[in-house]
Amino acid sequence: MRKYLIRVPTWSQQLYPKAIWSAEDYGRQDGDVLYTIDDGPDPESTPLWLDLFKEHDIKAIFFLLGEKCERYPELVDRIKQEGHVIGSHGYAHLDGWRTSNIEYIRDIKRSLDIINTKLFRPAYGRMTRSQYRSIKDFADIMMWSLMPGDFDADTTAEVVSKRLALKKKGDIIVLHDDVASYKKCAVAMSSDTNT
Repeated sequence: MRKYLIRVPTWSQQLYPKAIWSAEDYGRQDGDVLYTIDDGPDPESTPLWLDLFKEHDIKAIFFLLGEKCERYPELVDRIKQEGHVIGSHGYAHLDGWRTSNIEYIRDIKRSLDIINTKLFRPAYGRMTRSQYRSIKDFADIMMWSLMPGDFDADTTAEVVSKRLALKKKGDIIVLHDDVASYKKCAVAMSSDTNT
């Protein structure tokens, strides 16, 4: 089983103080929850997510990979046409802790140009302090507060549902753009009257 934090501790916000950590930081109304989707666009799951969000009248932020945007520009267009926000998740989903600063910054800038956005989320939530200091000068960095683990093959739909039930006012929830993740989340979101 993978190790990751379900709820990001508030002390971690001190590592990246200029990052967006809550829906309020992003300008959403008090009490709103912000759904975000990482790693797309995906030809199978992105349309499913879009249909689910339309059904529940949710506007989300899709953090897209530059290399996938080049392959599936029609999905990027649909995301925008349906009123969702797009952000960059890098060009090639690089881990900042394992990538040189020069290569990492080059990857991000390339993706921001392709996607035409200033909003960025680091893959795995990992970037070094020096990378953060550089990025904050040319992009708005958004993190998250709740990760239900939909990407984890060992996490069941029932567990994801219980974790999504932990959401609270102002949360930024990170979900993932693949079919397995979608299936785990769709049941929980469809049964939640407060989605």
